[in-house]
Amino acid sequence: MRIPCRMLTAIPCMLTMLAGCGGDPAPQPEERTYAVKLFTVTAAMGAPGREFPGTVQASTAVDLGFRVPGPLIELPVTASQELKEGDVVARVDPRDYQTRLDSTESMLSEARAQLNAMKAGARPEDIQIAEATVSAARATYTEANTQYDRLANLLEEDVGTQSDVDRQRQLRDVTKAELSKAEQSLKAATEGARMEDVQAMEARIEGLETQRQDAANAMKDTTLLAPFDGVIAVVHVENRQIVQANQAIVRFQDESALEVNIQVSEADIATGPKYETVEDLAESLNIEAEFAALPGQRFPATLKDFETQADPQTQTFAATFLVTPPKDAQIRPGMNATLHGKPTEDAVPDEPGFWVPVNAVFSDSSGASKLWRVDSYSNRVAQQEVSLGAMRDSLVHVLTGVSAGDLIAASAANSLKAGMKVRAYEPGDA
Repeated sequence: MRIPCRMLTAIPCMLTMLAGCGGDPAPQPEERTYAVKLFTVTAAMGAPGREFPGTVQASTAVDLGFRVPGPLIELPVTASQELKEGDVVARVDPRDYQTRLDSTESMLSEARAQLNAMKAGARPEDIQIAEATVSAARATYTEANTQYDRLANLLEEDVGTQSDVDRQRQLRDVTKAELSKAEQSLKAATEGARMEDVQAMEARIEGLETQRQDAANAMKDTTLLAPFDGVIAVVHVENRQIVQANQAIVRFQDESALEVNIQVSEADIATGPKYETVEDLAESLNIEAEFAALPGQRFPATLKDFETQADPQTQTFAATFLVTPPKDAQIRPGMNATLHGKPTEDAVPDEPGFWVPVNAVFSDSSGASKLWRVDSYSNRVAQQEVSLGAMRDSLVHVLTGVSAGDLIAASAANSLKAGMKVRAYEPGDA
């Protein structure tokens, strides 16, 4: 087969073009993904079939620890073990604390005995001994003083030495001090203790009593007891380990009553003003809990508390409902549950439509109200025309154009374009 000349001429040109590209295709720029706040359209809280996913928690759960440090000598509990109020959870070595208590009690007993003696005064035989001591001390002092005067006179007559006089003076002063001390003791024995001495001793006893109480409390705190009937959820330490004051030893919880924590959206809160309080709203609904481990079975739930401040990141409100667990099943904290809300017969009817964040809605050039619907698979946005009703706080009532479960962009509405790819806004995003 013969190839035309013009085709032979074109082949080198094609080879040159391929060589210039290096054989690799040109890199394509990476598509940008825009961070926006996302919002899931939901029915009002009182709407039939409204569901709230939640997590099961123990109604009462505490981390138990010692108030005093020391080495563990007893840790008889294990995870999932049931305890009665007052059962021993753990013990630390009490020896140092017992020694401190014994020492304080000994000092307190001695001080009380001294105070009693001060208030009672000296016994007759003690007074006689004190008088005899004064007489002997006075005689000794008189003799020492007389001897001093004699030596001093002899020194003036140039008989004797100065050193003899000095030694006798020191002896005289010592005997004088002994006489003064003996006289004070006799006075205290005959007149009783001074009021200020009694008060000082009473103050010392009061301080020792405080120390004794502290030592007794520390001794008591070497044993950790269960504060109520419950279950050991987690054991944080091992026996023989040295633990610190207030260090968590076990996680202890009461599972006789459980609670389910849920997050309520702004759209659900929008129906709240129909009721004076959140409690009134809860009472107007038949709230039932369904545990994931027991599908199809529902149990009554009552409102425990409701936060009136929205989470700044999720824009949802935390609510907690109490549920009595079934006796024939093991429902544990951490399991999943769903709360179902169904209006009572006298509940206020729900408004048609849905409440969405006002920032999700924008107007196009023709004045039509629209929002951006987000495809949950491709994460790309598309315009959706809507009709609006009243506004309430930061929400607007969408009458038509959206359905329950729709995912919409709740920020940057005027900056998005059809087909843009978006993701959920996270803290730190520009």
